[in-house]
Amino acid sequence: MSRRSMNTRRLALLAALAALSVILARILGFQPLPYLRLSFEDLPIILAGLLFGPAAGALTGVAADLAGGLLSPYGINPVFTVGPMAMGLSAGLLRGLVVRRADYPRLLAAILPGAVLGRAIWNGCWLYALGFAGADAALALLLAQRLLQYAVVSCLNAALILALFRARVLEHLRLWPSAGTEDKP
Repeated sequence: MSRRSMNTRRLALLAALAALSVILARILGFQPLPYLRLSFEDLPIILAGLLFGPAAGALTGVAADLAGGLLSPYGINPVFTVGPMAMGLSAGLLRGLVVRRADYPRLLAAILPGAVLGRAIWNGCWLYALGFAGADAALALLLAQRLLQYAVVSCLNAALILALFRARVLEHLRLWPSAGTEDKP
């Protein structure tokens, strides 16, 4: 496969992952409160980082957030783009852990930094500062709730990604190295 077609394929896959993230967030997600959305929107962003590296993961997070903002009644706010960007960046920066051996603790280690720093703390602080949490909300309570929320969702994301690895779905799609090879995707 030529270098150009591989780049075209990679770009198409990243666009598909960003679109899937928007679908998981805006259509299949559940948002009971303005500051609480339960979804698996980060799953495709994490996959982009694991499969193609930190820049691709971060850009997929940015693209997904901006596209999703067009469908949201709240619109686009660039400060909230840092959360999904951190998810893809974290997974990409820590993908070396997973390339060596894809197991649950290593996947969780690649996912949690972005979830805690980007989604829970950064976005939580901005939700509080912009008043989305309500006038009488306490920042500490909001952050505790978001840390718990993203810890649970991260555990579920890691389990789903591990299931993809164990079923060898990514290998069959030629997105991940076969077992026993040292090649990086």
